Amino acid sequence: MFFAVAILSSAITMAQSTVTGKVFDAEMNGPLPGANVLEKGTSNGTTTDFEGNFSLKTLSDSGEIVITFVGYDSMTSSFKGNTNLGTKQLTSDSSLEEVVIIGSGVIDLAGSRATPVAVSTIRGKDIQLKAAGNVEFGEAMKNTPSVYVSNQAGGFGDS
Repeated sequence: MFFAVAILSSAITMAQSTVTGKVFDAEMNGPLPGANVLEKGTSNGTTTDFEGNFSLKTLSDSGEIVITFVGYDSMTSSFKGNTNLGTKQLTSDSSLEEVVIIGSGVIDLAGSRATPVAVSTIRGKDIQLKAAGNVEFGEAMKNTPSVYVSNQAGGFGDS
């Protein structure tokens, strides 16, 4: 019985291998910390360290490793046995586009909300009226609902 268990456990151990390597950004030639390294077809994976290094104990003796990182094209490399994949350079993915945020006019947030959240709309003319010359902006806003003003240091311009 002991002999059978020893043979089975050695067969399982031999089916595993270790794949190592390094993941770099192709454009900046710098490491990509936190890149995902996954054995294809499994949920077995790891992430790269601060210097882009990884070491993955695979479930099988041969197969493919998939390397991914947000904003970069994925890369697939094959392995057989204990393998050092060397340095893998990921190229940036051009599918991400810029995001434009446009503020438009005055929106009555308080009227459209169904939740009890304090909302204050401060217009430029209100700021000019409260500021009245030499008063700091923070001091001018301290009586406005939902605005917290702190004067920690006590000097002019510190609130």
